[in-house]
Amino acid sequence: LHVPVNKNIVFELRSQDVIHSFFLANARFKQDVLPGRTLVRWFNITKEGKYDISCTQICGVLHSKMRNFVVAESDEAYRHFTDSLYAAHAHKMASK
Repeated sequence: LHVPVNKNIVFELRSQDVIHSFFLANARFKQDVLPGRTLVRWFNITKEGKYDISCTQICGVLHSKMRNFVVAESDEAYRHFTDSLYAAHAHKMASK
């Protein structure tokens, strides 16, 4: 997940199976996610870097695999990242 620094990042959390808990320690963000509910939340990372995301609710046999990260970057780096995604998608669609 790539995000620009010093911007409020608004997103939805939902679970289809069991209780999960989205934890982004460096943004001081933790939210339990209950099945059948959609929660709208936000966070703001103020320093560039790569930050761990984890599920802190034991949720099943694959709980230990529920890890990812956030890359918080400058506006310019974020714009470059998103532009490269759009270019790759356009190239893929043009080659169909």
